[in-house]
Amino acid sequence: MGKTWVKFSSGVGKTAKAADKPYRLTDSEGLFLHVMTTGKRYWRVRYRANGKEQTLTLGSYPELGLKDARHMRDKAKEMLKSGIDPNQNEKLLAVQSDTREVDTFELVAREWFDLRKDPWRPRLLMT
Repeated sequence: MGKTWVKFSSGVGKTAKAADKPYRLTDSEGLFLHVMTTGKRYWRVRYRANGKEQTLTLGSYPELGLKDARHMRDKAKEMLKSGIDPNQNEKLLAVQSDTREVDTFELVAREWFDLRKDPWRPRLLMT
């Protein structure tokens, strides 16, 4: 995979076309645009954590612009400085959000009851 050094501007992703092999258009401080053979483009950041080189995928281009990708890269660098691996943090957040969204029997039963309690009130009050 060859490296191409480009001084990024906001429109550089538009000119990136598919090739026979995936390639990178490198920005700065580890940020690069990874162009796949299918033409899909992803913002990624290379960094070192625990002595190993890691890659964090930030999002796809053009949904995520250059300015936002640089901002996310800077946030990832801040996390590294405070001793947090950005990849592990993303996985942890995903697991936490999944567990928060899981419907328990109690939540479903309370929601069901709240939807149906009004029609029951008059009959229950009569007896």
